[in-house]
Amino acid sequence: MLKFTISNSTPKQAKVDVLAVLLLDAKNDLAKVLKFLPPKTLVAALHLAKQKKFTAKNQQILTLTTHGQLPAFLLMLIGLGTSKQSKEEVMENVRLALASAAQISERHQALRLGVSIPEKLSWFLTAEQIGQSTSEGVTLGAYKFERHKKAPKKQAIKLKEVILLPVKNDDPAKLSRGLKRGESVASGVTMARDLINEVPIHQHPEHLVDAAREIAKKSDALKIKIFGKNELEKMGCGGILGVSAGSPHEPYLIHLIYQPKKQAQEKIALVGKGITFDSGGLHLKPADFMNNMKMDMAGAAAVLGIFEILSQGRVDLTQEIHGIIPTCENMTGPHAIKPGDILKMKNGKTVEIISPDAEGRIILGDAITYAREQKVDQIIDLATLTGACIAALGNDIAGLLSNNQKMTADLMAASHRAGEKLWPLPLEKSYEKNLISDVADLRNLSTIKGGGTITGALFIKQFVGKTPWAHLDIAGPAWAEKPLNAYTGKGGVGFGVRTVMEYLTLNTK
Repeated sequence: MLKFTISNSTPKQAKVDVLAVLLLDAKNDLAKVLKFLPPKTLVAALHLAKQKKFTAKNQQILTLTTHGQLPAFLLMLIGLGTSKQSKEEVMENVRLALASAAQISERHQALRLGVSIPEKLSWFLTAEQIGQSTSEGVTLGAYKFERHKKAPKKQAIKLKEVILLPVKNDDPAKLSRGLKRGESVASGVTMARDLINEVPIHQHPEHLVDAAREIAKKSDALKIKIFGKNELEKMGCGGILGVSAGSPHEPYLIHLIYQPKKQAQEKIALVGKGITFDSGGLHLKPADFMNNMKMDMAGAAAVLGIFEILSQGRVDLTQEIHGIIPTCENMTGPHAIKPGDILKMKNGKTVEIISPDAEGRIILGDAITYAREQKVDQIIDLATLTGACIAALGNDIAGLLSNNQKMTADLMAASHRAGEKLWPLPLEKSYEKNLISDVADLRNLSTIKGGGTITGALFIKQFVGKTPWAHLDIAGPAWAEKPLNAYTGKGGVGFGVRTVMEYLTLNTK
């Protein structure tokens, strides 16, 4: 278990294996910033910096051995760039720098990593923000999904402790609070990553139910309700039941509830799409498009990750949070829904199935109707909804569509603080007519090509009513085909966990 501590030791005295020195706005005064080093080490560092053209640019890294001049055997200089940055950019740069530091430390089989914090960092960030960025970066940077690999004969040496070496004006109590919050947030992200990365044979709807139950056991502040097939039939959830009809695995609706310590100021529903495998149904996906469809429950994984954070009691919110997850498989089979079928949704509307592969919006429709029945004040849904969003925004950016300007602004601000990328897209009202069916109230696919992200969100909007609502189409950044940055490797990303947690924190009254 990785441990984070704070030490009063100077960087020169710190008993660590690797010493990472963060450098902010240090291009022209490197010698002054590194004056704490022993003379021989300082000369070697300045000589190597000149040779390698190291100027402390953002994420520029220089490593050198200390030859016994310091307790640390390896010195690492990491640039954070200049002071001409926003607070949010600096937070992200600290995450990236510490992720790299953790990875380099493990490659050198280090057990203890010391982190020297530059005095100028406090110009931008509070002590809590420094602590949170540190523990998030290190923990996420060290993440690996290797549970299905054969254990090596010789176990790799893993980093055991990260020791912060703050400057005098950094409040240790606030640093510690930030470190703990960052650990909690990172644990939520890594749980989401584990769920997304799990192989399909081990990740059916019942496994998401098991994960939710385990989370609920961890805290008296959490409650859980599970609705299986029989209950869904009684509730009239024809959308979830229809999508799941081709699979032998039972569908579920999971409802987690977080109760704050004091009287709740408002209720917020987080709705996560939980298609544990999407074959496309009778509109079968091509093989290349099906390979990673175990990740079609990334929205559900994000909601579970958020509740994992809440279960630890390190983040106090004033809102009552409802986590609502419709989960099933979208498979072929003798009972699978067919193009032309009509489903009756929980709110009484009927939907003509144009494509069985546009299934996410259907299960979200039932889940959002259920959320509204809980009399929530806001709804945020997270879903790997449309390939069109990837075409529009690429693999790194999620689409944000909302019926509420304040929610849009607050989610954008939260995403900047979290280091996750969102981009607002319009809910173009004139496109709604393309969702009208000749034989039902709605069709699940637009009559026109193009604008698929917008029409997908407009379909969901038909179930929202007047409730303030935001839709996050995370189809692109939910899964990384290649490493996105120092703390996001290949595979499941856990996208949305940090943004939504920042949003909830920003809106805590």
